[in-house]
Amino acid sequence: ITSKASSAGEGKASQMLNSFKSGLQTVFTKLSTVLPSGKGLKEGINKFCSNLLTRLSSAQVIKKVAVKLAKSSVVAIPYIGAAISVAFVLKGFYDGYNNAEELWKVNPGEASTGMKLAAGISTAVGEIPGIGIFFSVLFGDDWLPEVLKMVSSDIGKSIDADPEQVQKVKKETE
Repeated sequence: ITSKASSAGEGKASQMLNSFKSGLQTVFTKLSTVLPSGKGLKEGINKFCSNLLTRLSSAQVIKKVAVKLAKSSVVAIPYIGAAISVAFVLKGFYDGYNNAEELWKVNPGEASTGMKLAAGISTAVGEIPGIGIFFSVLFGDDWLPEVLKMVSSDIGKSIDADPEQVQKVKKETE
């Protein structure tokens, strides 16, 4: 890839990242209407968003995304209307919430409400248009478990889905 093409790719990747920042804000604004209010939840969500954006915006990730964009047939991620984006995100939340046992690898009926919320948040974030290419660069193609770990680490205690509680549930069911 030429230097000029690489710079253009990095510009596009940075532009996409800026879209994700506003997308994350939209996601959590909408999700706040279904998430329980509780101790430290808002702070946990802010911590998760900050940690995620820090990891996604590293120079190394931007360069790898730029290379992927240049090698692919993707010329641009088309703009998707806000209502459609929110619909995808809410569907992602619903799907993650309802598949929590599978995502957490616990037996049916054993996922707590907090574990379901964390699974819903993780899949909802993954539904932000175009974020998949960043996640695949940062975490690999099977990125959802890594995002779930981040959510449970940053938000988990405020929704009773911290990693220690999850391990306890897993041990009790073995």
